[in-house]
Amino acid sequence: MKKSVTVVEKRISFLFQLAHLCITSKDVDKEMCKHHVRNLKRISRKNVIRLHPDIKRRLCKHCDMLLYPGITAKVRLSKKPQRAVTVQCIECKKVRRFPCTNPDYKIWIEKFQDLSQNAS
Repeated sequence: MKKSVTVVEKRISFLFQLAHLCITSKDVDKEMCKHHVRNLKRISRKNVIRLHPDIKRRLCKHCDMLLYPGITAKVRLSKKPQRAVTVQCIECKKVRRFPCTNPDYKIWIEKFQDLSQNAS
């Protein structure tokens, strides 16, 4: 039996908050953070729910670490060859780039919200 979407979303939010707490606490527990992020991804895949872009951008795809600037990630602004925010995971050294060239660009959730507002 499938759980309702709201229960699953609450569970995902709770696991994300736990992972964030593991990283920001006084004694950083990176392995526990990875465990919470893996569970979060597993639950979203099992229930076929898209992760919110704000959550998805804060996770390393390679090592399942929560990317927190200064602790688990380096954040840089690059101007060449394309303006972008560059986030590098300190654990696995993988780099993610988020372009910032088009000011009119909207992520899928913003487009969906615009469509639902126009429909009503």
